[in-house]
Amino acid sequence: MQDHLLQKKYIEPTRPYSKLELKDLRKTFLYCSRLDLPHVCHSKCGHVYLCKKFGKKFKEMKELNVTDVGNCSVCWVLFHTDFNIKKIGRDLAEEYKHIIQSQQSFTHYEVELEKFFHSWLYNK
Repeated sequence: MQDHLLQKKYIEPTRPYSKLELKDLRKTFLYCSRLDLPHVCHSKCGHVYLCKKFGKKFKEMKELNVTDVGNCSVCWVLFHTDFNIKKIGRDLAEEYKHIIQSQQSFTHYEVELEKFFHSWLYNK
């Protein structure tokens, strides 16, 4: 029995997705979740994530024109995650960071990972 979001497994798609379709899936997710680019990048811990559009961090990023603002939301959520699944959370954050840094075009796995990561981060 799965009790926590981090224990959910990735399900392979049953059909191929076009690049345009993946781009639209990502755009729809970002719009519905009220997330916006650019990514927040914390130099102290190395975590990367999207912040809420028109939130406090978003406004501060726009005013100061920097991407390292405030405290790290990923560190905060990891601190408040149960000990027995904390490693899964750390691995998820690291995998998302790796995908964002090497991103050119998204695959289905990467779009789902982004959705999963931000759902865990903001809807815990």
